Amino acid sequence: VRHLNRHSVIHRDIKTANVLVGANGRPKLIDFGIARILDAAEDDVELTVTVTERMTPTYASPEQLRGDPLSIASDVYSLGVLTFKLLTGSLPHAGRKRWELAREISISAPPRPSEAAIHTSLSPRLLRGDLDTIVQTALNPEVSRRYPSAESLREDLARYLAGRPVLARGDSFLYIAGKFTRRHAVAVIFAAIALMILAGGMVSGFTLYGRAESARREAEKQQQTAEQISNFLETLLAAVNPSTSGARLDLTVREALDAAAERVDRELVDQPAIAASLHGTIGSAYLNLGLLKEAEEHLFAAEELLGRPEIRDAEGQANARVYRGKIAHEEGRFEEAEDLLTSALSAEDLSIRATAHLYLSELYGDQSRLDEAFSAAQSARQYAEISTAASPMLPAQAISQMGTILYRQGRYAAAETAMVAAVHRARADLGNSHVLTGKCTQNLGVALTALNRPAEATVTYTDALEIYERVYPPGHPEFAIALLGLGDAESALGRYEDAVNNYERAREIFEASPSSSKINIGLATNGIAHCHRRLGNLAAADPLFIEAVELMSEQLGPSHPWTAAIRNNLAWVRLESGRQNEAAAIAARVLEDMEVAYPDGHAYLARPLGVLAELDLLNGRYSAANELIARADSLTLALSPASRNRTDIGLQRARLRQLQGQKAIATAILDSLQILAVAAGEQGVDLQTKIADLRVEKNTR
Repeated sequence: VRHLNRHSVIHRDIKTANVLVGANGRPKLIDFGIARILDAAEDDVELTVTVTERMTPTYASPEQLRGDPLSIASDVYSLGVLTFKLLTGSLPHAGRKRWELAREISISAPPRPSEAAIHTSLSPRLLRGDLDTIVQTALNPEVSRRYPSAESLREDLARYLAGRPVLARGDSFLYIAGKFTRRHAVAVIFAAIALMILAGGMVSGFTLYGRAESARREAEKQQQTAEQISNFLETLLAAVNPSTSGARLDLTVREALDAAAERVDRELVDQPAIAASLHGTIGSAYLNLGLLKEAEEHLFAAEELLGRPEIRDAEGQANARVYRGKIAHEEGRFEEAEDLLTSALSAEDLSIRATAHLYLSELYGDQSRLDEAFSAAQSARQYAEISTAASPMLPAQAISQMGTILYRQGRYAAAETAMVAAVHRARADLGNSHVLTGKCTQNLGVALTALNRPAEATVTYTDALEIYERVYPPGHPEFAIALLGLGDAESALGRYEDAVNNYERAREIFEASPSSSKINIGLATNGIAHCHRRLGNLAAADPLFIEAVELMSEQLGPSHPWTAAIRNNLAWVRLESGRQNEAAAIAARVLEDMEVAYPDGHAYLARPLGVLAELDLLNGRYSAANELIARADSLTLALSPASRNRTDIGLQRARLRQLQGQKAIATAILDSLQILAVAAGEQGVDLQTKIADLRVEKNTR
């Protein structure tokens, strides 16, 4: 591109598809179909623009999108887009059409690469600073503030790679000094040591003595505290030592924790700092075992002790509130959870902020406050990446949570990308057998099922369960959550008997766990009912759906979209049982609840629309049915053509054409669905059966 620009030529269509990389690693630029020679007399600005429609909008400069005069800086913008995608795996703007991009660029700056790197395994730390600045300079919508040529962009990239100051950052003393320090680290360290020695000579011996004495007293205090904690734990562990009289080799973790909890207040009544530390540790252990009531008691005790005048540990209190907020969320106390979590957002410790944002995202997600949930997940990731004290689990947790919210927004392809990135990050930071690696793998299965790839999802859920078997005790709630997902994938494959077994196993685990929420029990019950409906056992499905609705309503409320989605399943059962009036009333309420929850539209709205359209088809209201089908179709356009939502709409459209006597159109729709069903293999068997039934129905008419 530099060579072209030097000869006053602009390529005008620089994009990934036009860059080929050879076996030797060298890139080649191709497709000069719309390249133009600039008029040098006009200061490298093209005054007449033609064939602009042949450009690729997502890589085009703002002036190219608008049809304004172009310059060699237009190629620089496209190189900026290319660089952004190489570093982040995504494009800087979400729009795809020319007018969408032109408007988006005019009203909002692109995100920094370090903020957008959820689609790669690159750490945002690598992108923050110089690379952010270089890319944003190349992508500046104002031509005068962009790199003037590919030559200048290339020079700044070379300076970055050499560790030298980049020109786009300006020439502040601190910035240049920082770059000098990194290039000449050894020399700077020796110089700093020498300076410290010289400076030390000017400090009075009295001051040095005072500092040393203070440090000695603090070290003695810390050593005494460590010894007291060590002695406490040593006597606790003696209970399982075979050489200790009366020791029990069958002592469980729960029993050991209970014994420790009973002793803390009794033996450490006059040592609140040590008691607070142990309360926090015991509370975290109870939380990890899913024992929420016991965990909350100890975390509350830790928070109170840390607030005493002689301790005053505000950061420790904030950390305890974060985990109390998580417990309140798990138990359905949403307002209390939000108060506890938001109170910790001002903590100085960035790792506490990151965790608070993560749990807030989970809370907002369960309340269908999806935009707030995604923003909180982004903040969690940013704080996790820049905090030196953050748990190595936090970055992968935050990325996975971003994927979860994208899934709930119906953006399944983007959700898969984020979840794959989370799995890679968890494996890189924590290893293949860590519990979080299992959790991220499990979440990926959710996206694969939504993308109508249930066969892949079953493998993914099986991998997650194998990890859980290595790290969790039998009956842990996380097993049940993975079994729920596995049931969903098997149901999508038409393996309803296997799915029922997994749903029932999940429900048993949830019901046996005192920490399990009614939400999870409701989801398992819904899964069992769904399989009974698909197997034609409507009498068994109806009361199970009612039970699932009641469970979800109790914790989420009767109008929550998750509650509404299960109520819509009940509407289908009533319809298939011949109770049309009841089905119509239920579906109308579901549609109303979902329109409130998703005022801008969502693929979920297609579900009640499908019930109402079916009622219109049964009663000969073809025009009304056509409107409902068209609306459902528009809401699900972003989904895979082979997804159940899309194919169900196609089947309804084919039935409508049959009923209207338009047999040729109906046949064409069924033929296109047949292609999808065959391509889907095992997961398309159910669709093939429905298509065959419709063909028989058409021939009968």
